[in-house]
Amino acid sequence: MSGHDQPTKARLFLIFLRLGLTAFGGPAMVPYVRQVAVEQKAWLTPRQFQDGVALCQSIPGATVMQLVAYIGLRVGGPLASLASFVAFVLPAFGLMLVLSVLYARTRDVSGVQEVFTGLQVIVVALVINAAYDFGRRSVKDWRDGALALGAGWLILLGGNPLIAIGGAALAGLLVYRGMTPPEAAPPGPGPTGGWGSSRGAWLALAALGFGLLGLRLVDPGLFDLAALMVKVDLFAMGGGFASLPLMHHEMVDLL
Repeated sequence: MSGHDQPTKARLFLIFLRLGLTAFGGPAMVPYVRQVAVEQKAWLTPRQFQDGVALCQSIPGATVMQLVAYIGLRVGGPLASLASFVAFVLPAFGLMLVLSVLYARTRDVSGVQEVFTGLQVIVVALVINAAYDFGRRSVKDWRDGALALGAGWLILLGGNPLIAIGGAALAGLLVYRGMTPPEAAPPGPGPTGGWGSSRGAWLALAALGFGLLGLRLVDPGLFDLAALMVKVDLFAMGGGFASLPLMHHEMVDLL
């Protein structure tokens, strides 16, 4: 760790819980996370933080949630990573749970329908803004643009988004062949290696596996839903907004 102090798991939980309470706009939260982790607490150097952002944008799932987990891992190991992640996600999970229950009970009320119709327009604006922001940061030359347009046209024509993502990945092996990788950052002090530092991660994966197995035995319907969400998340490259067409394809087009 590059900071001046070693935060406890409880302190990480409280700090990221506070950030989670104001986590609006998805990737727009990255500067606020940087302000805490780099500028205020000095847990990471600017280069380490940027490497974390690049890593989280390169793997499936929501970028900011993974970035929070990355910071926790760098400063305190796997259990600190889990505490940071849970704290950041908890407010949004609670809010969506409450809103979902209210919507299920009042969706036939005309006023509620009008509110959600307005929210649909806001969602469109958020997705357009996210697409512009991702494109501005990711599309640097004609190869980037060609892959983006090709995958986009396939999805617009009704193709499977998973095929579009896989095809773009395979095409990238050809169009980016011979590129020189960026210079790696010097390794930071981070948590020590070995079984001791990774034990928490293995235990979490084992708990997830047994949890899914138990869900399969208790309620196959919920297991199918959980497996579907895992499938969507595995292919949601570039952040949470990337999961929207995948989820629409799986939950609307195929049902």
